[in-house]
Amino acid sequence: MVFSETLSQASSLAERALELMRDHSVPPTPANFGVWYAHVSGQYPDLSKAIDALLQRNERFSSGCNEELYRTFFGSEGQTDAVRDTSEKMQDTAVRVIEKLRQAGVDVSSFGEKLAAFGEDVANGGDLGSVIQRMLAETEAARQRNAKLETQLGEATQEIEDLRSHLEDLRIEALTDSLTGLFNRKHFDAQLRRDVLHAREAGEPLCVVFCDIDHFKRFNDTYGHATGDKVLKLVARTLKQSAKGRDTAARYGGEEFGVVLPGTVMRDALAFAEQVRRRLAGKELKTLDGSSSFGSVTMSLGVSQYRAGEPVTHLLQRADAALYASKRDGRNRVTAEAADDLPEAAAS
Repeated sequence: MVFSETLSQASSLAERALELMRDHSVPPTPANFGVWYAHVSGQYPDLSKAIDALLQRNERFSSGCNEELYRTFFGSEGQTDAVRDTSEKMQDTAVRVIEKLRQAGVDVSSFGEKLAAFGEDVANGGDLGSVIQRMLAETEAARQRNAKLETQLGEATQEIEDLRSHLEDLRIEALTDSLTGLFNRKHFDAQLRRDVLHAREAGEPLCVVFCDIDHFKRFNDTYGHATGDKVLKLVARTLKQSAKGRDTAARYGGEEFGVVLPGTVMRDALAFAEQVRRRLAGKELKTLDGSSSFGSVTMSLGVSQYRAGEPVTHLLQRADAALYASKRDGRNRVTAEAADDLPEAAAS
């Protein structure tokens, strides 16, 4: 967070922040104070929009709610996003400036001044032939300068575009699992926080699916790591085929995968998970030449639904517990979180 208020302004903002925190029973921890100070300062419009939406819904600012606000807007991923956004805006500005320079030409003003001086020479009785010669010479010099400038501007524009492309490649690489092509856990965690905040603001449902490949170690030990990699890629393709719209599928770690399903209730999340399970179990893993088969790959899945105001960690813990219930009950199955833990809307 960066602020530039004077001492008196900062004191006023601090008083307003503390007053709002008292009104909404927000504990005055450093992180919470930072969030509410940023809100009243008006320097973080997205944060203010999120808080205003929660206030309009009479949402209770529980510990989970406060934690998500801080992590979403001021956590490490939020800072990374801010740096990236700023970099992109700077690049866009540079491109626009270069385009305007290309269209207008920086020599126009100087050239116009010289033309005016030539006009004065003629009006004062100067030699017309000499004036015309000088005008032609200056015109040619301006043309050459502009041609050189055009080349330099073109090179600068290309350099900026190359930089933009490189930065985007680096950003995608940092958020992607290199083996499977799915998002990695870092992106999964950050996107889940964003989706949970949106679900809280909009009053929408959200579910998480955890998936774990059955007997994956057996594949590696029996057929080697190359075959294990094929299994991971097969699972990734299956998840990509099933995920739609705003869904986020990621390799969570090792042989475990996660999917965020925004706007999805438990019933539909279970249907999604079952579809993934059936698709994967229906595929046969073969050698490259197709001469032999390693058999089918199965996966155990657990599903949980977000409960308004809870910390994201609780949502993930319930999905993880459901996943291990699937493992415990025989594998190759889908299990929902315990019925008594379901939100009322999902249980009805």
